[in-house]
Amino acid sequence: MSDLKLNGVTPDGIGKIKLGSADVQKVYSGSTLVWPTGEVNICGYIWTAENSTITDTTSGGTIPIAANATEFLAHHNAAQPVAMYWDFDSNNSERGLLYNQYAARVIQPPTGFLVPSTLTFDQTFFGTCNPSSPNQNRYGANPGNWNSNLNFRDELGNTGLNFNGYGEAVLNSLNGTVLFTRDTTSSYQWTTTRIGTGNGPNVAKVLGINQQGQFRTLILTEDLVNINNRAGYIRFYKLA
Repeated sequence: MSDLKLNGVTPDGIGKIKLGSADVQKVYSGSTLVWPTGEVNICGYIWTAENSTITDTTSGGTIPIAANATEFLAHHNAAQPVAMYWDFDSNNSERGLLYNQYAARVIQPPTGFLVPSTLTFDQTFFGTCNPSSPNQNRYGANPGNWNSNLNFRDELGNTGLNFNGYGEAVLNSLNGTVLFTRDTTSSYQWTTTRIGTGNGPNVAKVLGINQQGQFRTLILTEDLVNINNRAGYIRFYKLA
């Protein structure tokens, strides 16, 4: 399928096509979504535009999808890869799967893609790639699953990367529970970067609502503390 072009130009984010004064969110050819596509090009990186639902592993195995907290924690406590849907409900599949860090280490990306490192996130979200930094609204979905605390919404959807406030899961092995939390306020994303000499826990990036001056915008932070008892989402990237 060829790129959608308007006057010879491919739109690079929601807000670039309007119907009257309203932003066009999606364009279909019949029942086929033709824009935005499932990939976006940002500063020389091509990112997947949705959270992963992949269960294949690099060794040819399969990441199990747990049906409840007992199943998830049994795999997690044994340092085995495992995934789950939000609230253990496959009707929430549009959010993507929540993976433990062991799954993030063995997941098989789409052909040519990789799980990003912290450096890949930083090179995409900061510096010359984002003249509005530390405001990272442009990487969030518009309107997205963000609550009213996000009171400055300029640039949402501009890149088409469309991170959503789909939260994270907190794993409590002591009482055998999984708590789905921070819905509408953040997106918890795994990286390949590991603490220490490379054998420590995986670092997570968190795109969430934070105070910036008098406004609250999306800002990318890093979790180095809670990662052993968290489940998060995965995106992929490749060089353009």
